[in-house]
Amino acid sequence: MAERWELVPHRGLRSGDVEVLLRTGRDELRAALAGRFGAPDENRPYEDQFSNEETTLFLRYDGGLLTSILFIAGSLQFEGIELYDTTFGALEPALTARGLELKDPVEFTDGTDVPGLGVNIATREDVGSDGDEIEWVALWA
Repeated sequence: MAERWELVPHRGLRSGDVEVLLRTGRDELRAALAGRFGAPDENRPYEDQFSNEETTLFLRYDGGLLTSILFIAGSLQFEGIELYDTTFGALEPALTARGLELKDPVEFTDGTDVPGLGVNIATREDVGSDGDEIEWVALWA
């Protein structure tokens, strides 16, 4: 069965019994993610990147607490809407049909903010490449 993550609006991500929630401590997150990802692929003083065959997460910390999550590979859903493994052309009407407003980015310089979910969604074109496939779904505290 493919690994699927669920968006917890304004708070983080969940997959089964694993949660990645903003304002959680770095050591706690590393322990929670170890079973799926092992040790971080990359770790810098304020960043960890976790990846396996299906999912890649980029986590940024401040003072040891998680302040932003970038979902950059895999399946991320919200109430049956695929947020990552899709195109913006397919995603935009699904979000607006749910009454979610799309706005210019505030926290990030690229992408589109969805304030009702507390996320920023950027396409490949937004970040200087080609195509409207989703490049990231980001949450921040």
